[in-house]
Amino acid sequence: MTDLVMRRTETGLEPVGNADALAKIKIGAQVLVKISNPRSIKQHRLFFGLLTYVANATEFETPEAFLIALKVAMGRYDLVKLPNGKVVPHAQSISFASMDGEKFRVFFDDALNLICRDVLPGMSPEEMIGQAGLTSAVAEMRAIPPGSTPVDAPTLHPDAVWLIEQIDACKNQHARDALMDNAAAKAKYKALPADQKKAVTAANDAATEAFKADGMIERSGQL
Repeated sequence: MTDLVMRRTETGLEPVGNADALAKIKIGAQVLVKISNPRSIKQHRLFFGLLTYVANATEFETPEAFLIALKVAMGRYDLVKLPNGKVVPHAQSISFASMDGEKFRVFFDDALNLICRDVLPGMSPEEMIGQAGLTSAVAEMRAIPPGSTPVDAPTLHPDAVWLIEQIDACKNQHARDALMDNAAAKAKYKALPADQKKAVTAANDAATEAFKADGMIERSGQL
């Protein structure tokens, strides 16, 4: 099974970055397509910025510990029976694979309201976001759908667009490292002007931070 990131156009759906995988599907073949809105790296980093702020402002020792408590308080857990017969809650996953962009936005808003009601009472969501220095990040997350480009964004070279789309499509650090070691990707990047390289580097750095966050959560047993 192959996962493809697609973009809606006036004529239908077109692949983003991984055109070779689509080309392997025979003309006339029937395939099952599941439509979902992928979560962006910006969404991921924004949420962990909020977790870090709240953890630092409360008695929670780490953002990871606060995330577990937050999930349980929101009812996002499964009951697991231990060998000794005791039943304990197990927090559900909020990984990229488990929660798409739209579901994550609902989760984000619900978490924000719960924090302001029970964890930092008396502070509105807007005040908390402002105190955390995340106002512009929240506005960007809600105004720009994942995978789209702001209208005032600088024009990028097609090869820079291709590289950024490939980076965004990587689901883990291993896939991203393999991409950056790819001869074709290296050649495209090397040929870009300095300003275009800067845009690709920024996307690559954002991916690195997101994968670090994923690894941090996975090591703490929350996924």
